[in-house]
Amino acid sequence: MLYTGVNENVAQAACLAVSDDLYHFKKYENNPVYVPGAWSGWDAGRWSDCRDSFCLKHDGVFYQYVYVSLPQADGPNAPATGILSSTDMIHWKEEGTVRMPACTHAAESPFVVHHGESWYLFYTNCGYGTAYAVSDNPVDGWQSLGMLLEKKGDPPACPANVPSCAEVFSFKGNWYISCAQREPGCEQYLEIFKLTWNHDGTVTVGDRLE
Repeated sequence: MLYTGVNENVAQAACLAVSDDLYHFKKYENNPVYVPGAWSGWDAGRWSDCRDSFCLKHDGVFYQYVYVSLPQADGPNAPATGILSSTDMIHWKEEGTVRMPACTHAAESPFVVHHGESWYLFYTNCGYGTAYAVSDNPVDGWQSLGMLLEKKGDPPACPANVPSCAEVFSFKGNWYISCAQREPGCEQYLEIFKLTWNHDGTVTVGDRLE
């Protein structure tokens, strides 16, 4: 299990815990298993973004996608998704980063699905909702396809109310996408929608499951 470790300065890093029964977990003794390189401006002495790890396995290789931020010459840090590879989930190699032009604040909660011949990266475009991108491989060449699940109303009653933390899954032959919401009373709850894969490489969100 990959999880976000945080020190007393809110510097975040990817950590690992292991289990034999999926109930009792033990932290890996040499955590963290991944801290972003110097390119990211990561600093153990201050708030540094490296969180929301998502991991999948393809052709014997594990791929980890994690939200990081990149320093800019002026203004706030730029949001990015870091991509790593591993054969043992302990030793991780940096494969690069993904910047989405439509995302200006944070690109949290990456979730990747391999469908057909394409790879789909879903992520939270903070302040706006869930966006996505597509590529022909799990590492690079990502093309932004824009917003998929947008916030309801403007301004929302709760500042954190955007469709976030999306996950895509299949069940009994059908595909669905879930997201977290925080309306009407700022309590967090889950919504699930039907999802359709289109022939042109895009996806369409259908009716919400009631």
